[in-house]
Amino acid sequence: MIVETIYPAVIKMVGKNIFRVLPPSENCEFDPEEDEPTLEASWPHLQLVYELFLRFLESPDFQASIGKEYIDQRFVLKLLDLFDSEDPRERDFLKTVLHRIYGKFLGLRAFIGKHINNMFLRFVYETDSFNGVGELLEILGSIKARAQGVPRQSTPSTSQAKVSVVVSCSVQSTTIDWLAHLHWIFFFFSPLLIFSLCM
Repeated sequence: MIVETIYPAVIKMVGKNIFRVLPPSENCEFDPEEDEPTLEASWPHLQLVYELFLRFLESPDFQASIGKEYIDQRFVLKLLDLFDSEDPRERDFLKTVLHRIYGKFLGLRAFIGKHINNMFLRFVYETDSFNGVGELLEILGSIKARAQGVPRQSTPSTSQAKVSVVVSCSVQSTTIDWLAHLHWIFFFFSPLLIFSLCM
């Protein structure tokens, strides 16, 4: 059973253990398809923290109304920054954690979507390197797939569709299957794309 006093302790523990400055890449021309990723040396420790946090979020006793005091926009921003980790194991856990947060905290949904789009724009127009593009595209695709059954105002915006298409076209050299991502983008965004192309 999760009591209210556990919430700040778990969130503080997670923050102290996983939020860190990521080391610079040892290979400045890192290609996920051809190069071996640099694995996080402290992964056994980090894995325990991620697993505990996931079990905490997935617990039937977890109450989002209490958790929202501790899992806020600052927490989500720090979580999103970790998607640049070279370790695919960490990015996989981050993807699952972000899905759980998105599902449980309705007030953070728009914020999460907006900042994922901002990260895509930064990747395309400024940095040209970000390790978590594939995972963020998967999250965005999953979010948009769920939104298909939601009323019209919750459907993706034209700017989200344009950002997703631009990002998908610019991640040809990553491990994700570029054409598969373009397929789901056109499947989910096709009405918006047709509308925006006609304008």
